[in-house]
Amino acid sequence: MIRLALVGCGRVAEVFHLPALSQVHGITLSAVLDVNLSRAQALAAASGAPNVHVTTELSDLVGRCDAALVALPNYLHAPACIPLLEWGCHVLVEKPMAISVAECDRLITAARGSGAVLSVAMVWRFIAAYQLAREVISRQTFGAIRRVRVTEGVIYNWPATTGFFLKKEQAGGGVLVDFGSHVLDALLWWLGELTVRTYEDDAYGGVEAECRVRCTSTTGVAVDIELSRLRRLTCSARIDCEHATIEVNPHSGAVDLIIAGTHTPIRGQVGSLSQAGWVPAVDPFVLQLRAFLGDIQRRAGVTPTATTARDVAVLFAGCAAIRRPMEGPASPAVDLEAVGVR
Repeated sequence: MIRLALVGCGRVAEVFHLPALSQVHGITLSAVLDVNLSRAQALAAASGAPNVHVTTELSDLVGRCDAALVALPNYLHAPACIPLLEWGCHVLVEKPMAISVAECDRLITAARGSGAVLSVAMVWRFIAAYQLAREVISRQTFGAIRRVRVTEGVIYNWPATTGFFLKKEQAGGGVLVDFGSHVLDALLWWLGELTVRTYEDDAYGGVEAECRVRCTSTTGVAVDIELSRLRRLTCSARIDCEHATIEVNPHSGAVDLIIAGTHTPIRGQVGSLSQAGWVPAVDPFVLQLRAFLGDIQRRAGVTPTATTARDVAVLFAGCAAIRRPMEGPASPAVDLEAVGVR
């Protein structure tokens, strides 16, 4: 059994990671860490695992775990993961891997130095609809890929336990770092290397709530991304191929095939077929933990999710380097009187 420490007891750990852990054979929760001791105690009790050690100190984990799931605020990823990796502890860290390319490099160096596994929680890779999209792209099932458009937008109401995500120095950014970590990872997974052409957002000293990114792949695929914490968008990836369009939704799992303007749902929700009949898609957080366990058993070292997470950090830096303000009624770039705002 792999002894796992849960490092960080925020909402994502409570809602997604802890329930998934109970469904993965071969991993047992051995320790829980959080600066808020009472919250750590509550999650340890909720796990149902026996003899879980609860602590507020990272050094207290030495000898108590073989692996760690790090779900701390973004700015604490590197300070927590680097010593864990140097101790030889395998690490699955929430996205983004770190808040700068330099910090990502330090994590990768630490993992390579000790031989520990380093993986990043890019959970969309385990969504069947996105796996199907990758297969369609790699096999060119409907011909060459022409364009990809991704939209992700909600009226943000995530019940966070802290407010770090509203502070640029702690989050590293706003909606681009949050939703964009998943979006850019998926696009790199599907298309390979990307180059940022244009980037605009609505941040003026704080974190952005809306942004638009335009990229191109090395094969010439045009990529448009629109992200929002203020508006409901379609939350889908639309992949225009030579002979058809496929549209996938990472949240509902729905896949639509569009040929000559006709929409055809592909089994409504992607799962798998077996001799026993239709099998619904498995919780991607369960699949992610199973993959992490497999990486540990194979001594996989620095996994593709970690190397791609570094590439995502490079794209974040590229966006920052060419940032321009998003025009709108609240933008200093707009003549407010000209648009009727006084």
